[in-house]
Amino acid sequence: MPSVPCDACALRRVKCDGNNPCWICIKNGQQCTFLKVRRRRGPKGPRKSTKIKLEQLQAQLSLPRANTLDQKPISLGIYFTYLDIYKDSLYTTWPIVSIDSLKARLNDRQTIDYESYALAAALSAATIVQLKLTRSEAMTKKALIMEGEDFVKECLRHRNQCNYQNSININLLLTSLFLHMYYANTGQMNAATFALRETITYSDLLRLGDPFTLQFVYRDERELRLRVFWVLFVTERTFCIQHRIPMTMQKINEFPTFLDAHDINPHSVGGFCELIRLFTYVETGLVQSMPIEQAPSSSSYSKKELQSISTDLDSRTHHLNSLGDLQITDIETTRAWLRSLLWQHAASRFMLESDAKNVQFTPEYPFHLARDLLSFLSKVQSSSIRAHAYSMEVKLSQVAHSLLDTIAVVPSIGQMRGQQYGPEHVVIALEQLLGLTASGKSEHLSLLRSRMVELEVWGPSRLCLTLPTHPQIESEVDDEHESGSVLGAGLEEEINAWVLNAPCGVEK
Repeated sequence: MPSVPCDACALRRVKCDGNNPCWICIKNGQQCTFLKVRRRRGPKGPRKSTKIKLEQLQAQLSLPRANTLDQKPISLGIYFTYLDIYKDSLYTTWPIVSIDSLKARLNDRQTIDYESYALAAALSAATIVQLKLTRSEAMTKKALIMEGEDFVKECLRHRNQCNYQNSININLLLTSLFLHMYYANTGQMNAATFALRETITYSDLLRLGDPFTLQFVYRDERELRLRVFWVLFVTERTFCIQHRIPMTMQKINEFPTFLDAHDINPHSVGGFCELIRLFTYVETGLVQSMPIEQAPSSSSYSKKELQSISTDLDSRTHHLNSLGDLQITDIETTRAWLRSLLWQHAASRFMLESDAKNVQFTPEYPFHLARDLLSFLSKVQSSSIRAHAYSMEVKLSQVAHSLLDTIAVVPSIGQMRGQQYGPEHVVIALEQLLGLTASGKSEHLSLLRSRMVELEVWGPSRLCLTLPTHPQIESEVDDEHESGSVLGAGLEEEINAWVLNAPCGVEK
């Protein structure tokens, strides 16, 4: 064992031979002593500050556990309430979940199906924010979002129980898809993007739209795969266009055909396919258009190709009269949105002509488009507009921004401002409609209002909406059926009069 150093050698940190007196002390002519008590080598125990930090950390970690124990799980009855609302109000928009089958799995008392619970929670959260549902009319908008958040927390808790990253199936794909819809509708765009990419990854791993795979599955599974694929396709197109995120899904030649027992309207599949057909025109070259005052990119359609797409948009493969208001509203608003994208693409590539035979390639076309869209929306129920939530925000804001572009740079439109039925009235009416559908912190509404202030497009609108900005759905159903108009009593007649009395230079 090493010898114990004397006090002088220990203080000077030099090697001591351990003798008394040691050689170093003899050499230096100093007294050699061994009076200092030596402490044990190694850890001496935690410092006081370390102990305090450790106690604080343990206290913080214990808080979530206590909250988790105190928070009661959402009852099955509440789940069923929102699942039934989805079945009645949103199934024609998202025809991808069999509610009866899901309820049966949730009712199984022998085993806990965590995947089914996660799916039900995500679907309930998406339904709440999509339709802006509340348990009572007194609940505020903040309380509405918090209730949806409760379902999201429960969804994530159940999903963690089923090892979702190593399990690949349709239920987990749908869970991620509905989480994306919840996040998008509540303004959580980063979370919405991650959830969307996760859903697409599930789709790729499942080979959801692969023609070879579809040949070897039963009819019901094939139908479900196609419906999920196309709902995801439409969702990605809508989200990525607005946020300039690259689109990854490619269209396929297979479409849903089989009418299942959950389709309330026998024509609903046809309406779903009509919407899909419109979205197949949304390609990267079309949606990469920049504002009309900027230079075009290398990726571009020719004018002939744009005219061909415009002609295809005019055609209808299904009679809309056989569909419900919800699907008709979605289809016609999507058609107007695509026309606005076509016009913006043509404008950014200098293809517009004031004397063009096709009005869709004239500088004033956004005024025609917005006017016709308002005329259509004045005839449908407000619930049919609000039910499309985020996607409706995207489409209405695109139409409004195109009209603002024309107000800013097209002289003939600028000269109409201040007239009895001017373009600023159309923009204000679109802004009010956007306020009707907006949820959470709407980036679209904020951006539109900023541009309106910049271009001085404010003041009382001749097309003023009479409904509140954030109405309660349940309390208005009867009133809507009486008025029959989303824009309020008498506004439909005012719009028709406005169309007939359009300013000079605007095609009637």
